[in-house]
Amino acid sequence: MKKSAQRNLIRWLHIIIGSILATYVYSPWNQIAVFQLIVKGIAIPVIILSGLWLWKGHLLRNPARKK
Repeated sequence: MKKSAQRNLIRWLHIIIGSILATYVYSPWNQIAVFQLIVKGIAIPVIILSGLWLWKGHLLRNPARKK
């Protein structure tokens, strides 16, 4: 997979999972226990990891570029 395609995939994953988080915050669905578990257990860690990967992933792929 090309680096640009991988970055686009991670970016869209980040956006879609972020919209799930926004749904949790701004809708009455936050009262549903299963939805709370999904958001707290899966969505938030995925958003954090994908955001870190988009921000600093180049350092993991090429350690010689550390600045």
